[in-house]
Amino acid sequence: AKIAEGPGGPAEMVPGQHHVRMNMYIARSENGTFKVVENLGHIEPREREVALA
Repeated sequence: AKIAEGPGGPAEMVPGQHHVRMNMYIARSENGTFKVVENLGHIEPREREVALA
């Protein structure tokens, strides 16, 4: 499934996974709104095992 236009730009499901490939941003909160500080672009999801403590 693909989303051509969304609030953060296009996104799509990764075949065979329950993850989405999408744009990521670093933002700063200013007076109740967000200001984008850095656009990280399209990010591939990476599945990782996490050790339990």
